[in-house]
Amino acid sequence: MYPNQDLEEDDKNKAIYTIDLLNLQHSILIDMRKTQYEIILEEYLSHETEEEKNTYIEDLLNPSHNRYPAFYSMLKKLFYQNV
Repeated sequence: MYPNQDLEEDDKNKAIYTIDLLNLQHSILIDMRKTQYEIILEEYLSHETEEEKNTYIEDLLNPSHNRYPAFYSMLKKLFYQNV
């Protein structure tokens, strides 16, 4: 987990501080993020057409839902670049 490279230097430093404070580089959290990504990716790839894949991701990450999947921000960043 790293700060967005588009951030200003001060904001990058704040992000690094938060990452360190919350210990987001802990191996357990890294494994949890990896597992969540693999589960979503498997389901994503099970859809045949790009339209179906996009619909799946849009529905999964829809901000109007009352419940987000684990590691929502990570998934949004990873999958919305493909949608």
